[in-house]
Amino acid sequence: MSGTNVVIISLKALVDKTSNRVVFVESNEDFVDVLFSFLTMPLGTIVRLTRNQQAAARVGCMNNLYESVENLDMKHLRTKACKTMLLYPRNGAQDQCKKLGLQIDDNRHRMHFICENADCDYMLLSHYPTATCDCGSVLKRLIPLEVKYPSMAPDALDRSVFVKGPKRLIVSDELQVMPLSTEASFTLFSQLGIIDTSSIEGRTINMGMDEALNLLNRLLVSKQPLSEVLLGKNPNSELSKEDFEQVSFTKHRVETASTSNQDGKIYVKLMISKSKNRVCYAEAGEDFVDLLFSFLTVPLGYIAKEMQGDTPKGSINHLYDSIKDLDARQYLKTKKNTKMLVSPKLAPGFGYEGQPLGIKEYKQQPHYCYWDDDAGYRLVISDSPLDMIDRDVLTVKDPKSATGRGFVMGPEVFTITDDLIITPFSVVAGLSGVRKLQVPFSDIEERIVFVGKEEALRLLLASYCTSESALTSAFLL
Repeated sequence: MSGTNVVIISLKALVDKTSNRVVFVESNEDFVDVLFSFLTMPLGTIVRLTRNQQAAARVGCMNNLYESVENLDMKHLRTKACKTMLLYPRNGAQDQCKKLGLQIDDNRHRMHFICENADCDYMLLSHYPTATCDCGSVLKRLIPLEVKYPSMAPDALDRSVFVKGPKRLIVSDELQVMPLSTEASFTLFSQLGIIDTSSIEGRTINMGMDEALNLLNRLLVSKQPLSEVLLGKNPNSELSKEDFEQVSFTKHRVETASTSNQDGKIYVKLMISKSKNRVCYAEAGEDFVDLLFSFLTVPLGYIAKEMQGDTPKGSINHLYDSIKDLDARQYLKTKKNTKMLVSPKLAPGFGYEGQPLGIKEYKQQPHYCYWDDDAGYRLVISDSPLDMIDRDVLTVKDPKSATGRGFVMGPEVFTITDDLIITPFSVVAGLSGVRKLQVPFSDIEERIVFVGKEEALRLLLASYCTSESALTSAFLL
């Protein structure tokens, strides 16, 4: 399945007819590779791919963040590329995932542009055709990619990505991946209370694009994603504030207004209902909005890693833990690809200076160019510098800012609702939060909090877990 022509994966499913539930499915590495690839996807990509699916569950407050970016006027962003980066965040494992037989990520292929000025000597490269060169011209001349990672050229016979092939594995309804064995199947029978074969039957089920997209959405909120997708079982509800309260995560201490901000923490003003202990809305600068928008670029596997098995709903913890439980030497392809699943990073260029979460970026691969008398400029991405001695080194320009800053232009104040709808400062937007809680003005108090790494992480998890009250969950519970 090394090409994109194959769009169907055949699964052997064992179904409990009594409960209309998938006990497990049996498949080769193709299906498990698709499952594992979900962990590499940025949250913004997951929102974009799944939000129009039938009966799609919302990804916490991430849908509101995504729509806030869509609705935000370009004048509030540092560059034209910023909106594209947030709405179409790159997958740091994009090159690996291109080998998947069933590819559900519709993100546009990475393109490469150099300066339109033929006399420019700055040797800059951009993945977006709107960046400005240091000479003042625009980096919009498309340059074709000739060779990519010569020493890492894929074997035409090697069709696997994360799992060594050929292998047969079983996947439980909760997406626990295990080696195919009688012992593993009997363990699942016991867990579901199945005592004999009278209620079970085998079925062959095809997994295509629609089923894969539905599975991506359901695994976020359901403990039975395979049954819901493959058998049409009634879906469970989305995550709520109460679910987030079950997550075992160290709560930060809300700092008072007298606290010094010398450590560089982000200043946020919360308007709180005293009687309901809920955030009505917040007022904050571009640094806080940068943090919130950056959540869209975070891989799903980072959420699973930080949840540490305490995900209140959904099945990503089972999927994530399966990678650590499998015998790496026997079932997992390479240490590098496995690390992309258990410790995913941001794609190159998606981090920014002072980002409180401190998520690392993957290293930018070296880019080289040369002139071909027949074809013009040609681009080579190589991991073998000695082979590129006679070629010019290109520097990839930060599409956000030459100073390493984030996505949002400042200084500016924004209004943020409890469910993370973000707009430029608006009294009307703020009052709508008060009206939603149906409390008098006398019940509202102002509270100042500062956001550092611990608070940023709690806010990220709250934004993923609850669709109504991320600010309340992160700062008051």
